[in-house]
Amino acid sequence: MIFFEWSEDYSVGDDEIDSQHKNLLGFLNKYYNAMNKGRGKNIMDAIFAEMKAYALYHFQSEEQRMEEAGYPDLDKHKKIHAAFVGKILEFEKKRDEGDLLVSVNLAKFLNSWLIEHIRGEDKKYSPYLTAK
Repeated sequence: MIFFEWSEDYSVGDDEIDSQHKNLLGFLNKYYNAMNKGRGKNIMDAIFAEMKAYALYHFQSEEQRMEEAGYPDLDKHKKIHAAFVGKILEFEKKRDEGDLLVSVNLAKFLNSWLIEHIRGEDKKYSPYLTAK
């Protein structure tokens, strides 16, 4: 079952970045499917590790592209990325503390953050990438 389906409406006009966004959203679908099967808690450690590692890779790649394209709000965008990583660390802490709702809250956070970030913040740099 697909929780989130990619649409060209989410494209930022850069094949590599779009592919990375699809991969990030794939983590969300993987997690959602595990939750639907009652295995969300079982794979949470793996999802945290994969998501953090891939998000860091993606953020570096995206920020490099923005810098090369001369995107003027790069510093703001970097702060947004750092806030995402901080939020993931908060979820990890809550998981470690035994928060029973952390798996549901993580899924909600990832869904809203990724979609809003791609459609909002990432779309802002799209003209700079396509003009490059």
